[in-house]
Amino acid sequence: MPFTREEINGNAVFHMKGAMTVYEAVSLRDAFMESLDAFDVVILDLEKVTELDCAGIQLIVSAKKSAEKSKKTFTVSGFSDAVVKVASRTGFEQCMIFKEDKEI
Repeated sequence: MPFTREEINGNAVFHMKGAMTVYEAVSLRDAFMESLDAFDVVILDLEKVTELDCAGIQLIVSAKKSAEKSKKTFTVSGFSDAVVKVASRTGFEQCMIFKEDKEI
């Protein structure tokens, strides 16, 4: 899964593209944790995600919980149709992390 990470206004911003599945989970987890060590805010842009599975959802929720434990912020934005569909089918659309935060 290709992704880029850039610093914008002192925040780490991940731009995901393509699949976010079990096959990418380990490298993404490592990148998220590394970013949470270095930044107070990590933003995950899912606008160009074409495939998401339960491992991808689990990774997002886990990163959010890790950020909260560290008193940092992990937020998600730019939901693609694939992300919305999977979040809805799995019941995660009610989870606050799958609602766009307009403040950041």
